[in-house]
Amino acid sequence: MLWGQIGMSLRTFICFFVSILVSRSLDVDSFGVYSALVSLIAILLYFTGMGTYSIFNNYLPRFEGRNRLGFSSYLIRRTLFIKTVVYLIVAIGIHKYIGYLADLTGYPAVRNYAFGLMLWFFLRGTSETFLYILMSRMAMRYYTFVETTISILQLMGVLYLVQTEMNIASLIVLMIIVYGVQCVLNAYGARESYLFEPERPKLSPIVKYGLIIWFTGIVQYFLAKDVDIFLILYFLKDNSLVGFYNIAFLITTTGGYILLSSVSSLSLTILSSAYTKRGMDGLRESLGFLFKVSLVLSAPIFAFMIFQTDNIIVSLFSAKYAAASELLIVLSFFYLLAAFAGGGFMVTALLPLNMEKIVLYLRSGGGILNLILNFIFIPNFGISGAVAATGISFFVLTLFELLVVMKLSGFRPPMSFVYKLMPITVIPAALTLFLGQSGLIGLMVCAVLYGVVVLKLAFMFCPLERHERNILEGFTPKTVRLLKKCRLLKQT
Repeated sequence: MLWGQIGMSLRTFICFFVSILVSRSLDVDSFGVYSALVSLIAILLYFTGMGTYSIFNNYLPRFEGRNRLGFSSYLIRRTLFIKTVVYLIVAIGIHKYIGYLADLTGYPAVRNYAFGLMLWFFLRGTSETFLYILMSRMAMRYYTFVETTISILQLMGVLYLVQTEMNIASLIVLMIIVYGVQCVLNAYGARESYLFEPERPKLSPIVKYGLIIWFTGIVQYFLAKDVDIFLILYFLKDNSLVGFYNIAFLITTTGGYILLSSVSSLSLTILSSAYTKRGMDGLRESLGFLFKVSLVLSAPIFAFMIFQTDNIIVSLFSAKYAAASELLIVLSFFYLLAAFAGGGFMVTALLPLNMEKIVLYLRSGGGILNLILNFIFIPNFGISGAVAATGISFFVLTLFELLVVMKLSGFRPPMSFVYKLMPITVIPAALTLFLGQSGLIGLMVCAVLYGVVVLKLAFMFCPLERHERNILEGFTPKTVRLLKKCRLLKQT
C-alpha cells in the first residue's frame, strides 16, 4: 500500500498539474474539445475492458498462491491475444466513424486526429493490460518506478509544448509517446507471469466472472464523467461548458481521492487475501479498517474544497474558469456525503464472496440513475443539472452499496468514528473562510495547516483499535513507526 500510494499519488499529482498547464495554455473551447477526446478514449477502454482488471486481481493471486504459474501464463496470453484483436477492430472503427464525433463537438478538425486517436487508444489499452498484471502481483515498487518515469516524461513534454506551440494535435502525439513507453516498461516488468509454460485452467468460471464484471463496468460507466461530457455536448452544444465541467470533476476526483489511490486499487487484493486466510471475520476486520482509512484520507479534502472553491479554481486554473466554482461546490458536497457512507469501494467486499452479480445490479442501478437524471436535469438546468445528476447518483449508489454489504457480510460501520470525524472535518474547513482570497501560496499553506489539524484531532479523538493497528503494522510497519514518532499513535 505504501509503495502503491507513492506511485499513484505522484502520478495523479503530475497528471493534475499537467491538466492545469493544458487548461491554461488552450482556450476554453479547445480545452473542451480535448476533454471530449480524452473521454472518448476512456469510454472505449471501458467498453473493451472485458473485466481484465478484476479477473487478474482475483485469479492470478490464487493461481500463483497454489504455485500454478502455468495457469497464470495461459490466462494472460489468451487475454492479450483477444484484447489485441478487439483493440484493432475498435481502432479501425475510430478511423471510420470519427466524423460523428466531429459533428457532435462542432469541431471539424477532429477528423484530422483519427490516426493519432487509434494509436493512443491501442497503446493505452495494451499498457493497462500489463499494468493489471503488475498490480495483481502487488509489484508496487516496479509500478512506482514506471509511473514516476512516464509522469516525468509527460510533464517534460507538456512543458516543452507550453514553450513552443501547444494544440490538440501536439497533445495527442505526446500521449502516444507516453503510453508507448509505459507499455514497453509494463510488459517488461510483468514478463515473469506470462513467460512460463502455459497450462490451461478451467476457463468457464473465469469467463463467467469476467463477463459479469465487464457488463458491470459498462453499465457503471454511465455514472462516470465521460458519458456526462457527451450528454452535455449533445444537449447544450457548447464546448466551453465541457471544459468547466471537466475541471470541476477533475478537482473533485483527483483532489478528493489522491490520498486513496493505493487503497482503492489494492482493496480487492487485500479483502480477498483477508477472506482467504480468516474467513468472514478477516473480511469484516479489514473492511472496517479500510472504511476508516478512506474516510480520514478523503472527507477532509472534500470539506476543504467546499469552503475554498473560488481560491482553488482561480489560483490553479485562472479566472477564465471561474464559472466552474458552483459546479465544484455541488460535486464536493455529494462526494463528502458519500465519503461518510463508505467512499464507494465497499461493494468490493462482495467480490471475494463470489457475489459479482449483486455488484452488477448495484452498479447498473447507479449508472442508469445517473443517465436518467442527466436526461431530466441537463435540458432543464443546464450544466448545473449534469453536476447535480452525477453527485446525487454517486451518493445514492454509495449508500445502497453500504447497506447491501452490511446485510450480506454482517459488517457494521464504525458509527462512533464517523460521528466524531464529522465536526473534526467540517469545522476547521469552515474556519478557512476567514482567510479570504489568499492566492496560490496562501492556499497551499492553508491546506497543509488544515490537514495537520484534522489529522492530529482525528488520532486524538478517534484512535485506532488494537486489531486495526495490527493490520496497519502488517501492511507497513514503517508507517506505524512514523506515526508513533509524530505522536499520532501512542507507544505500546
